[in-house]
Amino acid sequence: MLTTEVVYRHINKYGEELCGDRVEVRKAGKHDLVVMSDGLGSGVKANILSSLTTRIIATMMREGCSLHEVADTLNRTLPVCKVRNIAYSTFTALKVDDGGNVEAAEYDNPDLMWFSDGKLQYIPRQEVRFSERMMIKKSSFGLRENDFLVAVSDGVIHAGIGKTWNLGWSWDRVAKYLRNGITAHTTALELCDYLVDVVNKLYVDQPGDDATVVVVHYRRTREVTMMIGPPADRGDDDAVTRKLLEGGGKKIVCGGTTGNIVAKFLGKPIDVLLHTSTPKVPAIGTLQGVDLVTEGVLTLAEVVAMLRLGLNPKDDGCKYRNDGAALIYKELFRADSIHILLGRAINPAHQNPGTPTHLGLKFQLIKDLEYLLAELGKRVLITSS
Repeated sequence: MLTTEVVYRHINKYGEELCGDRVEVRKAGKHDLVVMSDGLGSGVKANILSSLTTRIIATMMREGCSLHEVADTLNRTLPVCKVRNIAYSTFTALKVDDGGNVEAAEYDNPDLMWFSDGKLQYIPRQEVRFSERMMIKKSSFGLRENDFLVAVSDGVIHAGIGKTWNLGWSWDRVAKYLRNGITAHTTALELCDYLVDVVNKLYVDQPGDDATVVVVHYRRTREVTMMIGPPADRGDDDAVTRKLLEGGGKKIVCGGTTGNIVAKFLGKPIDVLLHTSTPKVPAIGTLQGVDLVTEGVLTLAEVVAMLRLGLNPKDDGCKYRNDGAALIYKELFRADSIHILLGRAINPAHQNPGTPTHLGLKFQLIKDLEYLLAELGKRVLITSS
């Protein structure tokens, strides 16, 4: 199963608190919608206009409006620069379905870049004029696994103008730089950071314009299957364990009793790695056939705390941690789809057995976990037993 990952980063013009570029990413059924807009100028005015543009396009596309209807609305809505007689906002709009089919519309932004097998691909475009001041480039094409689409604003193409480059970096140089940076294992985040970092350097950390990079990666879905807690009925132990082992992606087991159930089914021992224990998080274990075995409630509570803080797994505060919570966090952060096999057996150590199950600590943690992961755009499925 393939999925679309979208990553973007902004660089504000030097001295400006707000970025004049805006990116909107939305789901619409089986489609991913990505819209980038560059407001004329910089600062508050540009930010408002680019925000208005992306919101109009994304909303209308989500409701199934045609490109003609979108362009007509923008043509009548956006103000016009009296000096240059152009709309105050540019845009690049993408619609990508589950099969990798792309519909693109571009107005006055640098051309969209498409990389397949590490090579820059030609995008056949059709120019459609909607008014005296609005001519849009339309294109349709199909992505293959591990293809990248990269959209950039003018600030990227003009990086270094008057400093490291007399006339700016140029579209061709940007495309060549990206092509050289793509390998079989490159991620969307790595490619985005790869380009943004050099843009900052070309501007000598004093950008003369807002700059935005949007990377779309069409790749295989990353899955995680977690078994948390034993089933309420012990007779279901083997059936739930089979679901875990037959599930997609990485396999994670949370809880001591749960780990023992899986170990018994596999006929393998759990080896506890005492050196991974911390004051907050108990040690992890290794079990052949499973990717990670951790303690339950304390570990999950720390995972939820990390999600609330919005930690970047690549930051030093998380990157070098090898405790159970950090390892789970990194896998969940990386995943697109998470299937949680939630056992409804009640641990007396965590609550009074007479307390309603939905008030239990474990179940509240799972509820928080589901919400926070959904906020990150993850697909979360919970199966109770």
